[in-house]
Amino acid sequence: MRYYTHAAKEGFPNGLGEPLTLRDYRLFFTWSQKVKRVNESEFLKVRDVRRNLLAALNTADIHSHVVGIEEFLSVMREVLNHDTERMDSWHVPYDPESSLASQMVDRTTAWEVKTGHIRVKGVNHKQQPFSSRMVSMNLDKNPAIHYLWQNGNIVTDLLNPSKGIHCPFVFTMLLITEEQMKSQGEANSKFLALDSRVNTSYAKYIPATRRQHAEWQEARDALLSNEEAITSYFYGITFFCADDDDVMAQETERTKNAFEQQGLKVVRADFMQIRNILAAIPFTATNDKLWKDFKRTGAVQRGYSFNAANLMPIIADNKLSPSGILLPSYRNQIAFLDVYDKNLPNTNFNWFYGCNIGRW
Repeated sequence: MRYYTHAAKEGFPNGLGEPLTLRDYRLFFTWSQKVKRVNESEFLKVRDVRRNLLAALNTADIHSHVVGIEEFLSVMREVLNHDTERMDSWHVPYDPESSLASQMVDRTTAWEVKTGHIRVKGVNHKQQPFSSRMVSMNLDKNPAIHYLWQNGNIVTDLLNPSKGIHCPFVFTMLLITEEQMKSQGEANSKFLALDSRVNTSYAKYIPATRRQHAEWQEARDALLSNEEAITSYFYGITFFCADDDDVMAQETERTKNAFEQQGLKVVRADFMQIRNILAAIPFTATNDKLWKDFKRTGAVQRGYSFNAANLMPIIADNKLSPSGILLPSYRNQIAFLDVYDKNLPNTNFNWFYGCNIGRW
């Protein structure tokens, strides 16, 4: 891995100047729930949810593991103190005597919040100043149709590799499933209100009445039969680029086009950059006041849980082994193959036997 990290920064040692286009995608799941009292029974519930989630992911061949506190801090420091020139991860020992928040942001890091981006300034590990930008965007409205397999093409289109998102980014999706009884009551009231108007002259003046009536009737039937559930979700992306207006404008348009190719419309969160960054920090959505601000500013969409799950940023590329022969995926996901890796789900051992009789 060090060899290819060095090649990404300095180029290959053959001197041909060939670019390295490998990528390293990582997918993180976090789950949280409010409790009245922290006790052992609540911890057991969290462990059960974690066990079920890991089992479901591994069964679907999405190999996963539990993230420790130091790995969690490394990811958060990489996001909040992002340096576009840095290729190494942030390995910082966890200090149990200090709060997590104080260990995420480096003491030399400063943010300058602008209308359409946040400028990140700091000092790197070589004690040299750096400056970069992070630009946050979010989904403007529910798509007409979208499938889970399209999410990989947002990052790198298999038919046209030049399309996609070229710079480092953080894909964020917050999912909150609403209470079923509350959703059923809302669907009933909406349906009955529209049912009394659909066959009157009101529908002639408001043409959308019949369409809304049909939609709420379908939603009412699905919710009352418990076939569906309503999910509120936030869908956003934050990309990091050099501290330059031209580069930011180019990467913004490239990101918009990557989503539009898959039927999704994203907009830059002008004057709402901090809001979207908070969404990228795990466990922040449990704050009711913050979640209400998300709704009030139009960043939260609603839909069936099945439809929301199809928007999840899952890329079905397997990293195989931690080391071995370089074997990248079609989307340039860095992966290695070690035929003697015991963690692989198959057996690739080749045994060779030789024997002789007598002497040479």
